[in-house]
Amino acid sequence: MVIVVFPGAYGSEVNQTYTRALQPPTDTYRSIHSVQHARGSVEMDNWPGLQHAIRGKGETDQTFGYTDGHGQTYFRDVATKNDGWIRDRVWGSLRDGNPPVPRSQLYSPDGGPGFR
Repeated sequence: MVIVVFPGAYGSEVNQTYTRALQPPTDTYRSIHSVQHARGSVEMDNWPGLQHAIRGKGETDQTFGYTDGHGQTYFRDVATKNDGWIRDRVWGSLRDGNPPVPRSQLYSPDGGPGFR
């Protein structure tokens, strides 16, 4: 994680990759893989003493995959910006168990309005 401090603002960025495979002696093989990139910032007011957050923005991209020895699969590719979903694609045999966000709830590539 990287934390950046600017006069009157704070920001951070996280890049994470996670892969796990499990082959227990009495169960089926399972594997997950996740890649996530996230960043955000918060602007602060200039009041002397205790500062207050006045504006913020952030975004996250994540891809996730699951496979097992029974041929079950679940894949998801999501992106959010500020406080809104901008992309959510789901596929694989387990898709119906956790479907994507409805298209009516997706924002444009600029994302939601964020907090103001």
